[in-house]
Amino acid sequence: MSDEEGPERRRRGRFISFDDDDELFEAQADPARTARTLRRAAVASTVGLLVVAGTSVWTAVAFARRGRDDIEVTHRISDGPGNPPQLPDKAKYTTSFLLKAELPFLIAVLVCGAAFIWWHATVDQAAREQEDMLATERWKVIGGWFFPGANLVFPIRSLRELTSVHGARPAELIAVPWWALTVTATLINFFMLRTGAQSSTGPHKDQSGVEGLDGLDKYGVFVGCANLVGALLAVALVWNLTTAVRARITDG
Repeated sequence: MSDEEGPERRRRGRFISFDDDDELFEAQADPARTARTLRRAAVASTVGLLVVAGTSVWTAVAFARRGRDDIEVTHRISDGPGNPPQLPDKAKYTTSFLLKAELPFLIAVLVCGAAFIWWHATVDQAAREQEDMLATERWKVIGGWFFPGANLVFPIRSLRELTSVHGARPAELIAVPWWALTVTATLINFFMLRTGAQSSTGPHKDQSGVEGLDGLDKYGVFVGCANLVGALLAVALVWNLTTAVRARITDG
């Protein structure tokens, strides 16, 4: 080895040239390790989703069986002289009822959400290791879940793109109905709780707010059932896409 060659080889050992990028990428990409991580993430996400399904049933049953002790009623009359007309009662759900009906589901969603995002990020990583050209940037895959407004667009866009590049046709068909059902149930739940926690009065002057809450109970039952179906669809989505990714990276 010449004197000129020695420093050159030492420099190449210390710094990575652009010509070595492909070799470095291949060294870092370990299909077996990615497959193991993906399986763990899929199992964790599935367990969380099944817990979400169970708490969704709990929510639906809680609203279906809501009793008199679960609402607060304020009786109101006008201040007019003589025989004042009776105004509709002002009614709202009690805090204890809302915690009983919704808190288990919300905790399950937070736990499942962390596992689901981990799984989503791993599926995206597998696609990039296969050198797929993805339109969704890496930061949007994870960060897109946390920004209001963006979390209505980026997650489903990325998942649809990943089902396509990994060739998971059933998951691709499931993704849009699952997302639409989940978003619809979330919006209905938000406005239902906002109305029921503040006040609810009947549409007519002789109809009480208690009867108004009876109508909101039906929305609560719908939200619980919709979230149950959404959780089961998400389980199918996770395992179909996971199977497609594992087959692809291990065969490759």
